[in-house]
Amino acid sequence: MERPDRRLAVPAVALAAYFLRGVVPDWPLVKIYQGMMQFMVLQILGVLILLAFPVLALYLPSLLHD
Repeated sequence: MERPDRRLAVPAVALAAYFLRGVVPDWPLVKIYQGMMQFMVLQILGVLILLAFPVLALYLPSLLHD
């Protein structure tokens, strides 16, 4: 049985996982989350890079103001 509080951890990811579970009911929810994990890691890595180097996110907007 699935725990309902798992859906509240990351709402956008959980919504996509439960939608996919409804489309393909043969796939276990654990396998769906494992397949999504690589994309979540890439998103977190992208945010960490932008936090470390904010000039990457501010370069193009600075061209508009010059």
